[in-house]
Amino acid sequence: MNALDPAHNPCSSASHNIGDTHVYQPIPFFSSASDIEPPIPPDTDLRNIRWFKLDMVGLLNSDFMQLASPEEFKAAFLLWSKSIHQIPAGSLPNDEAILAKLAGGYDHLRKPWKHIRDMALHGWSLCSDNRLYHQAVAGTVLDILASVRVPTAVTAPQSAMEIAKKNGAERQRRFREKQRNAQATVTSPVTPVTPAVTLPVTPVTLPVTEDKDRDKDRDKEVTLRITHTWLL
Repeated sequence: MNALDPAHNPCSSASHNIGDTHVYQPIPFFSSASDIEPPIPPDTDLRNIRWFKLDMVGLLNSDFMQLASPEEFKAAFLLWSKSIHQIPAGSLPNDEAILAKLAGGYDHLRKPWKHIRDMALHGWSLCSDNRLYHQAVAGTVLDILASVRVPTAVTAPQSAMEIAKKNGAERQRRFREKQRNAQATVTSPVTPVTPAVTLPVTPVTLPVTEDKDRDKDRDKEVTLRITHTWLL
């Protein structure tokens, strides 16, 4: 009887021992090969990226959101997030034991994982590099690459964060500049209004007062003359 025969080796499903060497045998989630080309370049490395955009409207209105239980949603979200820091970014290994751990520390042989596995991996497909990809996650990775302009692992770990910070600072600078320009446009024409309105008002009353004074003097003069005439 051959000790290495899988039929007689209880550890053959995941590993076997050859002398002192431990050889791990992956447990494929998808057993059939695929000829689909991966949507992400093979050396894409975004392990220093700490953010990604989330299409909330698309997610909240998706069939997955309506059908997934809280446990399934949590496991799926962990897989989406952790796939960003895999290489290539946005992919997952075709190994159920590793997938179960990434989805929240599950044991791939136990019922809790068996209960949520299909929905947790909803939307993931096997590609020709024997890794799993999700259409929405791949779109997120490509969006990150476009925003930080880092195409491959050669420049990604160090420069991606630096470029992202510079882009953010430039956006903030433009925003502050637009705010200052808007405030200047609103306040500048208000200043000359007061002198333009009040300056011509002052001389208007002067001739009126002089005319009244002259009329009063005339009346006094006429009265004096009449009085003088009567006295004579």
